[in-house]
Amino acid sequence: MRQPTTDIGGIRSYRLQTGTYASVSACLDHISAKRFLPDQEHLRRGEVLHEWTTWALMGVPYNPPEGFDIKDFDLYVNPVLQFFVEHHAQFSYVEETLHDVQYKIAGTPDLACSMTGFSKFNVANHRENWIIDLKFAEALIERYDFQLHGYRLMEPLRGRRMGLLQVNRAGERNFVEVQFDSNKTTLMASAANVLRWQMSKAARDLTECAQ
Repeated sequence: MRQPTTDIGGIRSYRLQTGTYASVSACLDHISAKRFLPDQEHLRRGEVLHEWTTWALMGVPYNPPEGFDIKDFDLYVNPVLQFFVEHHAQFSYVEETLHDVQYKIAGTPDLACSMTGFSKFNVANHRENWIIDLKFAEALIERYDFQLHGYRLMEPLRGRRMGLLQVNRAGERNFVEVQFDSNKTTLMASAANVLRWQMSKAARDLTECAQ
C-alpha cells in the first residue's frame, strides 16, 4: 500500500512503524544541482495516468477525473498493459511503499515483477525479476536512473534488473533497461545517510524549542 509522505525539516520523508526514512525523491533532490520541478499540468497528467495504469493492472475499475477519457486510456495506458501481457508479467509489488532499515530509505516504486523475454542467455520462457518505472514523457533523463537505483537499495528489491517503460504523446512505447551503476548506488545511499542526520537534527531542534 502506498504510504503518505511527511515533511521533516524540509525533507520529504516517510514515518513508518519501523522508523523514519528519507524518501527516494528527497535523496534525488539532495544529489541534484537543483530541485526537480515539473510543471503542474505535466505532473497532474502523469499522476492520473500512473494511477489509471496501476488500477488497470490490478483489475480495479477506475473513474478518470474531468479532462481524461477513453482516448487517453487507448493512447497511454493500453500500450503498458500490452507490454506486460506480451512478457507474461507476474507482479510482486504495485504502487506499494517499501523501505530499507539498513539504508533508512523508503519509496514507492511503480512496479516490481518477473517477466519473460529478457533472458541474457536466450533461454526461452526464463523469468527475470525487475523494478519497472513508468514514464509518460517525451524523453528520459538521468534522474530516472538514479531513482531506480534508490529503489534497488531496498531489501525486497535488491539484485533486480531495472527498466524504464516510456509512452510518449503519440502512444509510442519504449522499454529501456537501466544498467546497474555502483556509483549511483553509492550516491543514493550517501544521500539517505546525510538526510537521516538532518532529519534527526530537525527533530531535536523542534523538541528543544517546545521545552
